[in-house]
Amino acid sequence: MKNDNLKQLNEFLDPEKFKNKLIYSSIYIALYESFKDMLIDSVKCFYCVEVENGKLKDSLEYKKRILSKRKKNMPLLKVTLLWFKEKGAIDNEEIESFDEFRKLRNKLSHELLEHLYEDIIPELITSIDRMMDLRHKIEKWWIINIELPTSDLDPNKIDFDNICTPAQMMSQLIGDMLSEDARKASYYKEEIGKMI
Repeated sequence: MKNDNLKQLNEFLDPEKFKNKLIYSSIYIALYESFKDMLIDSVKCFYCVEVENGKLKDSLEYKKRILSKRKKNMPLLKVTLLWFKEKGAIDNEEIESFDEFRKLRNKLSHELLEHLYEDIIPELITSIDRMMDLRHKIEKWWIINIELPTSDLDPNKIDFDNICTPAQMMSQLIGDMLSEDARKASYYKEEIGKMI
């Protein structure tokens, strides 16, 4: 038991591992919050937010279709996820997955120091991949079902299988920048540097 504790302490005191745990935890929290905001804001904007005295105000349509469905103490995120389910973008299993993402986010936000002793990176990487896959699915659904029908684009000229969503671009950027391949990690910085 004593050796296990020393081994765990030794792992904790490894500067590279410690930094990586903090980096991945921070990325996870940021991606979760960004995803949550994207979901809520997309639906809110879909129902046209009104402006009153220079401030944004929920439209009557948004109040009727979303806010009125909130039960006591039900988070706005939950109602928003149910809206996406009702529209066919996601299913119950994906709502449960989002709840798992939320629980991990809360664990990292409120108990981070306790979890820095653990090997949390594999769990974070798996959860980040799952979260970004779900975000990609929802963004692609949004593009196909909300944006394209209201645009001037000809649907017959769109390759739906190869739609690249903001989530995919962000995943690629983060993955490349975290790469141990120095050339790959610095690619974007060098390319932007050439334009300056």
